[in-house]
Formats: sequence, C-alpha cells, structure tokens
Amino acid sequence: MASRRPMLPVFLSHPFDGPPSTGLLAVAMLLPLVWGSGLLGAQDPPAGGEKQEIPKPKDVSIQTTDGVALAATYFPGMKEKETVPVVLLHELRGRHKRGRAANTRFSRVDYAGLAKYLQARGHAVLVPDLRGHGDSNVRKIPGRADQMLDPETMGGTDYQRMVAIDMPALKNYLVARNNEGELNIEKLVVVGAEESALLAMYWTQLDWSIPVSGNQKQGQDIKAVILLSPTWSVPGLQWGQISRYQPLAMIPFDPQLQRVFRDGVRRDPRQGAVVFDYRSEVPVRILVGWYESKNPADNPPAHVREAMADARKVYNLLKGLPDADVLLGKFDTKAQGTALLQVPGLRCEQIIANLVDKTVGSRQLSWEKRVDPYRGDADR
Repeated sequence: MASRRPMLPVFLSHPFDGPPSTGLLAVAMLLPLVWGSGLLGAQDPPAGGEKQEIPKPKDVSIQTTDGVALAATYFPGMKEKETVPVVLLHELRGRHKRGRAANTRFSRVDYAGLAKYLQARGHAVLVPDLRGHGDSNVRKIPGRADQMLDPETMGGTDYQRMVAIDMPALKNYLVARNNEGELNIEKLVVVGAEESALLAMYWTQLDWSIPVSGNQKQGQDIKAVILLSPTWSVPGLQWGQISRYQPLAMIPFDPQLQRVFRDGVRRDPRQGAVVFDYRSEVPVRILVGWYESKNPADNPPAHVREAMADARKVYNLLKGLPDADVLLGKFDTKAQGTALLQVPGLRCEQIIANLVDKTVGSRQLSWEKRVDPYRGDADR
C-alpha cells in the first residue's frame, strides 16, 4: 500500500458525504483543529524527572447474580479520589470479524497495552473477559451441572444479560474501590469495541436510568463513552433503543435492579419528578479505520467500507439526539476495533488517553462514598 499522510484521526462535526473535493477540503480545514486539540503529545507522562511508582495489576473474579464469575484484570489508579475509572469492553465473538481470522478469540488480553498506558496516566482501569469469552466461560447454577458458555452459541439473551447483569456487577466492583478512596466513580468512562460499542451505550442508558433511592445516588456515573469501530448489528440489542428513553425495557433479568426501579420513587417521593437522561450529558467519541485512495487498486476492502458505514449510522443516530456531543474520528488505516491499538505509528492508545482526559479527567466532580440504600452500608 502506498504511503499516505500521517495516521492521525480527523474528528468531524459531521461525516462529510460530498464529492472528493469537498471531503479533501474538509480534512484540510480540520487538520489544524486536530493538531491543536492536544490529542497528541501534550498530556503524555513526562519523560524525565521523578515518576510515581505504578501499582501492579490484579487479576480478580467478579461474581454476577446469575452465577457467572467474570474474570477481569484491575489496574489501580494513582490519583486517589481524583482517579478516573475506565472500563474496557472487548469485541464479542460474532458474525462481524472486520478483517480478522475466522477463529479469532476475543478477550481482555486485547486491551493489555491500552490498559497499561491509561494506568501510567494515573487512571484506574478494569478490563473484564465478557460473559462466554476468555476465562468467563462457566455459569454455576445451584442444583444443576455447571453450564459452559461458548461464544459460538451465544444469542440475544446472553447479550442482554451482559447489559442487565454483568455491567452492574463490574460497576459494583468499582464502587467498592470508590469507597476505599481509590477512585471517583463519578468520573466513569467506558470504551467499547465493535459489538461492545452497543453494549457500552446500553450500559450508559441503564446507568443514567437508575433513580435516586433512599436519598442515595446509584447512577448517572458514566461521564464519557469511546467507541472503536461500532458494529450496527448485535443480536438481542438495537441501536434504535439508544435513541429512546425506555429504561425499564432494558432490565429483564437482575432482581436487584428491578427492585431499585420498582421501589425507588416509593421510598423517596421527593425524587418522583426527577428524570435523568444521558443523551445530552455524556460525550461520545467514535474512532474508525478508513482511508481514501486515488488508485482503484488500493480502494478500501469490504470490511473497511462496512466499518465506516456502521460508524456513520451510529454517528447519525447519536447526533440526532437532543444536544448530543458526538464526534467521529477517522484513522488512516484498514484496522478496526482493538486492532487499531496494534497498528505501528497510529498512536491510538495515546489519543484514547487524551480523549479520557479531555472529556472527564479535567472535570471537577466531587467524590462521595456510596451506600446501598437497601442494606444500610457501603458493601457491594
């Protein structure tokens, strides 16, 4: 492939669909904004001087309410109550391989480099093996034989369980770290790749739907979402749901969450008129691989065209929401999803870290200890 301009993401206020001359002009006008935005270099860890010792990562097991032990790796942060927690969600085994080998197995290992980079910037990072993937492949059901979870046979119900059961379990783990003063759960950032991009958006809608219960804040903690090559088609989940405000339809499984929704207003009538809606509150940044060539033999392959088409669909959907803060960034590469992190010279890890800092890290959000209103303590 012929050498092209440096592989920097061009962030657009809207995806340009005009003729080639219009597109090139838009890129030329936007490049100064990209270079001047601090996405590269400005916030890197200092090369010299005294450095803070980076804590060692911990392999942890997070239990769900339906018997799945989610294997995860936790990278502690270094800013105590100012620490931004970041959850990294890998791709799911499915139809959309985006240029990968047919036998590709996705797991938390795909984020190893990004997790270390974010931690070096002071953030706390939680990287799970999602249900049925990696080491999260067994469901223990009382009185029955263990159920082995195979991503090849997982369907829509399994993906819905990821939203309704697994995401709250991950947050509970981070809330416990919050209550130890290790991070500020109010600054939660979620990164989702390909199919998990929709999972991240469902979790955001769920998190912002949970009402205040017993005068205790339980949600509205996700403050930014970063999507890597979002996939439009995911079994059991629909992007159209994200454009509507129907939180109860998203909680079919978890009894504790059902109880919070059912009892929240009754326990604290003063909260009855409060409606939390993430759609105008949470910035979304979309990153996708794409390139254009004057040489017909060097046109983007099918999986790249598909990835850009899906990214534009997601962008147009989210941009149509009230007061939405959405940007689409194009990398000069055919790589997609977590494969963006493996491209030499792309500097995707650095750009994601700077997006975290710009959207959330610089915000002044007060820390508070979280208390379960149903148990009267902060245990999770």
